[in-house]
Amino acid sequence: MVFPYARRFATVHPVPGERYRYPMSIPKNEQIEAILKAKEWDLARKYGLNEPSEIKWTISKEEVLQFVEHNGFPKGWVGFKRSVSDGLYVLEDGAEWTVYYQERGAIHYEDRFNSRNEATDFLLENYYLKRFGIS
Repeated sequence: MVFPYARRFATVHPVPGERYRYPMSIPKNEQIEAILKAKEWDLARKYGLNEPSEIKWTISKEEVLQFVEHNGFPKGWVGFKRSVSDGLYVLEDGAEWTVYYQERGAIHYEDRFNSRNEATDFLLENYYLKRFGIS
């Protein structure tokens, strides 16, 4: 009997029954998208790993910043207009930019910056990359 997921592992397991702890290379764009969309578990499974802590991240903060500058944040993950919805926000407030997390109408962890780039840098570093040890 052939399991439906056997083909997925075939590229990661050259020898039947043998398993790499770290794939040789996960494409950087897949790493970035997995982090920005909170899909790190899906990425780990795709490459035959048990959990995201087994992923060897090869991206840098600068590469993620470039990706966000070119493509923006995934839709629905970061708000750029005030809303009653829970989530992360980056708002222009006069000459300043404010970054905060909102849950059930309460604002948490509010920080202010002089530019959108500084705000985006802070958001990526503290809410997306820090937990994976990416700097």
